[in-house]
Amino acid sequence: PAAQALNARGAGQVVAVLDTGFDVDHPYLAGRIVAEACFSQPGTAANPNEKGHFSNCPGGTARETGPGSSRFHADPGYYGLYHGTHVAGIVAGKGDSFGGVAPDAGLILANVYYRRPRSQCPKNFHKSYVGCMLAWPSDILSALEWVFKQRRTFSIAAVNMSFGGGSSK
Repeated sequence: PAAQALNARGAGQVVAVLDTGFDVDHPYLAGRIVAEACFSQPGTAANPNEKGHFSNCPGGTARETGPGSSRFHADPGYYGLYHGTHVAGIVAGKGDSFGGVAPDAGLILANVYYRRPRSQCPKNFHKSYVGCMLAWPSDILSALEWVFKQRRTFSIAAVNMSFGGGSSK
């Protein structure tokens, strides 16, 4: 609020968010999204056809760009599915009576997670979800390279990558 009171609202700037995918139709993000992509390998680098790993891109492919490409593919039962939308809203969401940290900034959204069924999730995975979402380092790097190229078009102020991890035990 103090920064926004000084008119530091992100106008003319763009923040890239790499995460689980996004509800690109969410009203809080309306007018904020300037570019989208998805990097989601359906298998491991050693074996791209490995069963049980599914792309989280809307078209089910390993790489997509353009409007709607950052939208999550998974059904609502996947753990972490809405995290990307939540983070994008914190960054630059805009409502009638509230807003994110930089409500006048644009958003570059990149979906970098893939899906696994519950049977292939970590042992301590909560049983109420149908599956988990994980990210390959290669997909994260591909997304960062794509974001780097966007600097020719947009004034990118920051990249947010709030990736979680498993238990430290």
